[in-house]
Amino acid sequence: MSWYHRYLGRCASPQEVQSWAQQIRCGTPIEELEAAFLGCPEYYQRCGNCPEGFVSRLYLDVLGRPACEREIRQWAHQLRHCNRMKLACNFLRGAQAELAQRAAPPVVVQPQPVVIPQPVAVAPVQVLPSYTGNYRGPVVVPTAPAYPIHSHHHGYSNYPPRTFPGSSLRVVVVGR
Repeated sequence: MSWYHRYLGRCASPQEVQSWAQQIRCGTPIEELEAAFLGCPEYYQRCGNCPEGFVSRLYLDVLGRPACEREIRQWAHQLRHCNRMKLACNFLRGAQAELAQRAAPPVVVQPQPVVIPQPVAVAPVQVLPSYTGNYRGPVVVPTAPAYPIHSHHHGYSNYPPRTFPGSSLRVVVVGR
């Protein structure tokens, strides 16, 4: 088992390998076995026989980084209220999240293109003083092609739009 080299700095004896293999065959989850391994007296002795050394070594061995003072204090405090195996199990769960976050590709925020609205092209218009028909007041007639505009869009729903024969131009009433 590589845990012996990684955590204890030595090779496993044939009896130790057999014991761990038997537990795996019995269905013990690997995470539990690793927590039991980290909570064993031999590992704790390698850490200096103290909670702070134990926590510091967990960070180095499991996460590959040193722990900050706050992390050491937090985990060492928890160790006063539970056994080493339970603490190692909780630590391994948290470590999985940190390691997964490190393994994830960095999120690159791509700048979004800025869409600058283009000025609206206004067709030249001719204002006529009068118009024969039902309309009273000035009439705006586009002198260049423009989008079809219905007069009811401007609140003049009583007046249907007027078109000129042979053209797609429409008359828009701008005053009454």
